Amino acid sequence: MKMMLKVSIVLLAMMGLNAYGTTIAHWDFADVGAIDGANMPGNGERADLDSDGAMDTDDFRISSTDLSGNGNHLTAWTGSWMHWNADSYMGDFSMQNNNNWPAAGTDSAYNPYITGIDAEAITPAQWTIEAVIKPTALGGNQTFVGRDGPNVGGSGSGAAAVYFSTRGTDLAIEYRDVDGAGHNLQIDAGLSNDIWYSLAAVSDGSTLSLYINGTLQSTTLDLTTTGTDTALGQGEGIWTISRGKWSTSHVDRFFGLVDEVAISDEALAPETFVVPEPATLVLLSLGSLAMIRKRK
Repeated sequence: MKMMLKVSIVLLAMMGLNAYGTTIAHWDFADVGAIDGANMPGNGERADLDSDGAMDTDDFRISSTDLSGNGNHLTAWTGSWMHWNADSYMGDFSMQNNNNWPAAGTDSAYNPYITGIDAEAITPAQWTIEAVIKPTALGGNQTFVGRDGPNVGGSGSGAAAVYFSTRGTDLAIEYRDVDGAGHNLQIDAGLSNDIWYSLAAVSDGSTLSLYINGTLQSTTLDLTTTGTDTALGQGEGIWTISRGKWSTSHVDRFFGLVDEVAISDEALAPETFVVPEPATLVLLSLGSLAMIRKRK
C-alpha cells in the first residue's frame, strides 16, 4: 500500500502535475537504508572525518537526498541529533529531532554532488517553500525551515533570511528581501501537537501568502508597502531544517517530525505544489487500492 502510494506520486511528477521544472530542492527523508529510530549520518559540521587535515568534499555525508535532481542534499549537523521515524506523511520515513538539538541543512561549500542549481545561491523574485510537520511540543518560536544569516541585505541586524515557523499555535513566515527589508506574516492557525500539517509559504513578489493543507489562509501580506525589491534575501545561503539562526547563534529549534520539504523559484498554485495536499493523498490512496484489487 505504501509503495503503491509512493509510485503514484512519482507518476504524477512524470505527468507534469507537479512543477518539478521550478523545484530547486526537495527532500522526503525516505532514503534507501533508513531504519526507524536510526541516526542520520552527519558530518559533525566542518568535521574532518577522513583525518586528512582539511575539511573537504570527502567529509560530506548525505542525510537526505535532494529529489529535484540539482544535488542539494541535506547533511545532519551531527548524526546523533537527528534520526528517521517511520511515522510519516507519505508512508515511508520522516525526520525527527533527538536529544533536543535537531538540525540538518545544506552545505554547498563541501557538497560534491551539486550538478544543477545551487539552492544556497538563489534569490528568486517569486518563490514557494513547502513543508509537512507534526509538532510534538508546541511553544515559543520553532523554525522548521530556515535560511541562515545574519545581516541579510546589509540590514545590520541579527536576523536571518528565512524563518518558516510555529509561534505557539500560530504559523508564521518571516523573511528578509535582497534590500534587507523584513516581511513577516503570522496567522492564528490553531495548530496542535501530534497532527500532520501540509504547509506552504508563497511569494509572487507582491503578496506573501500561507497555505494549510492546500487551503489559502484569509490573511495575506502586501510586500510592496515594506520593500522595493522583494526578492528572497540570500544571507549565508544555507538552508536549514528544524532550526533558525539569529546573529551567530542557532536558535528556534523545532520539536517534532518534519517530512516533504520543497523549495521552488516560482509562486506555485496549490494544484502544482510539489507536496500533495491531504485530499490528493486520499485520492491517490484510493487509486492505489483500486489498482491492487484489479491485480487480484
